[in-house]
This record gives sequence, structure tokens and C-alpha cells, in this order.
Amino acid sequence: MCNHHLRNKELSLKAKGLLTQADRREENAQSAVSCIERGSKEAEKIRKSVYSILQQEQREQQPLRKQDMER
Repeated sequence: MCNHHLRNKELSLKAKGLLTQADRREENAQSAVSCIERGSKEAEKIRKSVYSILQQEQREQQPLRKQDMER
């Protein structure tokens, strides 16, 4: 098994782990690809959730309009 990617300082720890996992599963490459795809889909869901929560918090923190304060 080749581990040259472990010495690459430009790669994140997660990327190194995924590459190592892919190297170990050479005989079953499709399994490694689907594992990576699941990881990216999960990351995208998390990003969307966090963005939505931040938008909601921003809306809640906006000062009330003058009209709303007069009611």
C-alpha cells in the first residue's frame, strides 16, 4: 500500500483518511467511492442546516420596524 499522501501537508486529515481508506479497498473501489460520496452528501446537508439556522437567527435579531413597535 502506498502512503505518499500521508506526507502531503496540503491535505486535510479527513482527506488523508479517505485516501487511505480508498487505498486499502483497491479490490473494491466502488465501495470506497460510495463511502466518499456519502461523506460529501452528509457534509452538504450539515452546511445547509447551519446556513439555515444562521439565517433564522439573523432574522430574529433584526430590530423591529417602527410600525411594529407602535402596535
